[in-house]
Amino acid sequence: MESECVSCGACVAACPTATLQEKTVIMLGQSEHSVVTTCAYCGVGCSFKAEMKGNQVVRMVPHKNGQANEGHACVKGRFAWGYATHKDRITKPMIRAKITDPWREVSWEEALTYAASEFRRIQAKHGRDSIGGITSSRCTNEETYLVQKLVRAAFGNNNVDTCARVCHSPTGYGLKTTLGESAGTQTFASVDKADVIMVIGANPTDGHPVFGSRMKRRIREGAKLIVVDPRRIDIVDTPHVKASHHLQLRPGTNVAVVNALAHVIVTEGLLNEAFIAERCETRAFEQWRAFVARPENAPEATEELTGVPAASIREAARIYATGG
Repeated sequence: MESECVSCGACVAACPTATLQEKTVIMLGQSEHSVVTTCAYCGVGCSFKAEMKGNQVVRMVPHKNGQANEGHACVKGRFAWGYATHKDRITKPMIRAKITDPWREVSWEEALTYAASEFRRIQAKHGRDSIGGITSSRCTNEETYLVQKLVRAAFGNNNVDTCARVCHSPTGYGLKTTLGESAGTQTFASVDKADVIMVIGANPTDGHPVFGSRMKRRIREGAKLIVVDPRRIDIVDTPHVKASHHLQLRPGTNVAVVNALAHVIVTEGLLNEAFIAERCETRAFEQWRAFVARPENAPEATEELTGVPAASIREAARIYATGG
């Protein structure tokens, strides 16, 4: 328990003699065929080969051609797939007319007909906009696409959303405003070329461990890490990985810390002027430059608000601006 092992199963996958083997293979026997599928646990989208014996999953093997994971996995995707054939899993449709009624098992045809008729009844009574759809961040892009198509084409409205937008809305707004696109602008593979990595308000090793392990590998190769987080998350200091700076800010002071970092970069002349000239709107950038250069945005001025020592802010800003 004191080791850095996270039970990702990479040792099982890499073992050249099959000395390490999944207990499920020992219990159920060798698989007969495999199906390429997408892990449904988080939003990373790891690809797996589900090795099957009839309809029974024998083991899940990370797919080496998976664009998101490239043969890697976390403990959940690799081993926690028992729900697929769990005895408590509901595999047949059930309906009830009201919440006090018991569920009754029906055919797919009856379930779909009932659901469609109820949607139409609600729309007829309350108007076209009275129903909508929401998808999970665990859904694949294709599943989310089908739901929005159903809502727009069949329901006749735009009442469609995904839970990813709710937690992503602050970053989405910031990215849309600054870069013109609210999605991530890089692939996971781009971290392999990073010289300096800044993690703000995220916990990759817990939230997205497949990316987290990839990032840790790059840090072991020499990349510097700056963590901006009130919590002392794992990557601040673990075996083989240590952040050069942990800016342990007070919750809610992220913007002040970012402005203080920018203040150092601007006032110490650490800007990449050629990059800015090529990509930024001159007038807007000059307004921003003048704003962050104000004395009230200096690390010494924000220190009392954020709780982060000015010296740490200055050191982190210099690493970020000059690290490669």
